[in-house]
Order: sequence, then C-alpha cells, then structure tokens
Amino acid sequence: MAWPAVRLCTGASMPLLGLGTSRARQNDCYQAVKTALDIGYRHFDTAEIYQNEKDIGRALQENFAVGLKRETVFVTSKLWMTRHHPDDVLPACQSSLTDLGLDYLDLYLMHFPVAYARGDNFLPCDDKGQRVTLDLHFMETWQAMENLVDAGLAKAIGVSNFNISQMEEVLTNGRLKPAVNQVESHPYLGCHRLLEYCTAKGVVMTAFCPIARPGTTGVMVRVRIRFTVHQAVSSFEKNRRAALEEKRSRGKNCTVTAPTPESSFPCSRCGRVCRSRVGWSNPPPEGVHQTSEEAEQYGVGSLLSDPVITEISKTHGKTPAQVCLKWQVQRNVVVIPKSVTPARIKENSQLFDFELSEDEMSAVNKLDKNGRLMWVWAVLFSKRLPWVRDYPETLDPDRTRKLVKVRLPKKICSAGNRWSPPK
Repeated sequence: MAWPAVRLCTGASMPLLGLGTSRARQNDCYQAVKTALDIGYRHFDTAEIYQNEKDIGRALQENFAVGLKRETVFVTSKLWMTRHHPDDVLPACQSSLTDLGLDYLDLYLMHFPVAYARGDNFLPCDDKGQRVTLDLHFMETWQAMENLVDAGLAKAIGVSNFNISQMEEVLTNGRLKPAVNQVESHPYLGCHRLLEYCTAKGVVMTAFCPIARPGTTGVMVRVRIRFTVHQAVSSFEKNRRAALEEKRSRGKNCTVTAPTPESSFPCSRCGRVCRSRVGWSNPPPEGVHQTSEEAEQYGVGSLLSDPVITEISKTHGKTPAQVCLKWQVQRNVVVIPKSVTPARIKENSQLFDFELSEDEMSAVNKLDKNGRLMWVWAVLFSKRLPWVRDYPETLDPDRTRKLVKVRLPKKICSAGNRWSPPK
C-alpha cells in the first residue's frame, strides 16, 4: 500500500516520509537504501555535498532491474553552493543524474541561498582560512534552475534553508514557483510562521533533523547549536567568564580566549577553544540515543526524553521518535529522517497506524523554543543570512559582527579532526 503523500504545485505527488542520507557513506548508504526500499520507502533525499549519489544510484538500479518502476520513486538532490553560477547549474544537475543513474530528478533544490567561489573545492577558503563567497544573487541561480525543468532534467525545483523574505523574492521574481522549502524543523523548532507562509503560497515544507539528531555525539565545523544571534552572543561571554573563573580558582593567571562564531565550543578532542574540525562519530548502539554535551546544554538533545513527547508515546504505544515524526506528518510537513540502522529505518516508517489528537498536537506545538541545531556561520556572515528566529529577516552582516565582538581565530585545531559535510 502506498504511503500518504502531498501534492506539489506541479501536480506531482511527494511521499510524506522519505529517507534522509546526509552523512551516510558508501556501503552504509547503499544498504540503507536497499533496506528502505524493501520496507516500502519510495522517497530518497540526497545532495552532491553528501557524496553518496553513486551509492544511492546503485541501490536504485538494482531494484529497477527486478521490477521497481522509476515513476514510483521520488528522488531529491541539491545544488551545492559552489555551483550557483548560472553556467555551473546544468553541469551540476547532469553530474548528479549520472551518479544516480537517472534520466530526471523529481525535485532539485538550491541547498543554501548563498554562493561560494566556483570550483570543485566544496569549501573554498582564502589564505586566512575564511570561506570565499561569490557575489551572486540567488535569483540568478534560480533562473538557471528553471531551465532544468524546461529541459526535462528536473520535474520540480525548490529551495532549502530559505527564510520568508528570500522565498518572497523567488515567488515574486521567478518564472516558476518553488515546489518545496526544505528546512530544519522538529518540536523544539516548529517553524510555525514559516509553515503558515509556505502553506498560504502553495509551497510544501520538508523537515530535516525531524527528531533533532539523537545519534549526534559531536559537533560540526561551522555548525553550532544556537537559538538566536543575541543568545549566541550572550553564551559566548558566559562561556568565556566561566572558563576564566575556573582557571582563576586554580590559582593560574591566564588569558582566556572567548569562543567565537567560528568555534563556539571547546574542541571535544584537544579541549582547546579553537577552530574545531570535529566530525560526527559513528552511530550509537541500537536503542541508545546519544547526544552531544552542547545539545544537552541548550536543551535540544533532550527532545526524545521530553516529558510531553514520552507521555504521548506511551499513550499510543509508540516511540518518542515516531511521535515527533507523526506530529510533522499531521501538519502536512514532509519528513526525511536519516538512519543507516535497519531497525530504525523500519521504526521511522511505522507512522500511519495512529493519529495524534488535537490536544496532543497542541501540546507538541508548545514545545517550540526556537532550538536550532544547524547554525552555519559562513552563511550567517554572508549578505543573505537565512535564519533569525522563527520569522527570519536578513540582518546586516556588519552589525552581526559587532554584536559578536570577537575576531575569528587563526589557529587550527591540532587534533587533526576531519570535517563532515553539513546538511
């Protein structure tokens, strides 16, 4: 039996549940897609930056060879920030199609509203270690993406990590309407106003991190847990003072460097406040939901043990993760939880045999604390800041730098940790 779907502005159907593949690599990704197909998943979300399109394509082709129809599968990929130049959009899409072994994408998203310098280096840096951006408005990129639909390479196009004002620009100036806006959303980050706006404009909202990444045991470079810019600034100062007091209590005269937007927390391996290159560790053992200390500190990591969520899960005989996913589905929000564990992939699919009551939906809605997990500082300091609270309006980058009142450190973490690509 087909799972429930939403109707896109193009008339196509998009399954409400899909498999996210961020950070899933090689054989793990291949096996996860095979498992998901066997369970009944027909929606798969990937991106060039995930570097797993070939593995997904291999799994899909094997299933196509034994009878799976291409038209029953919905595949989403994304245009990375180094491909925003209009001349790079078509080759980037064709490259993704080649890796996936497909003739067309069901949905192609602009991953971020910010352009990086052109080239094959996904994260271009200058000699000071700062990201090199391209002075290119996202509407120029959008116009090139519209040509992909005309050419039949993408059935629909959309955006990702766009705020309301940026979406308004696309809706006002674009020839084609964005079918989807994919953003971070979970009970601690409800995105209620953004969802209301999308619904009014006929744009479907997709939620990544729908259960707040319970398997996370580390933090990503340039990605930090923060609620608002102002709260981030106050937390920098709080951390600095706490570290200074601790060292003073030990009788040491020292100077403590304040955490910066580039490195808001001490490196989990070397312990220093520096430009951390901490990556994500391996998934936790089955049945164990691990969270980072940073997530616990800001109250996001406790989502699956939140009393409201756990009480609802007990009422329905479901897991907290299933309650979080069901809450989104009942809001007509598409969810793409990521997992490479067969048991969790199956658990995440068991959403359509129960319903949350109006009181339960309201109780989960009230959990919203604007608890954002994905805070990409390279984008924050760009001219097109995507996120500020639930109704995000673009901040002046110079004003933002003054608010933070720190300069980015030159020192690189000596622990030699490898960076993992963001969502």
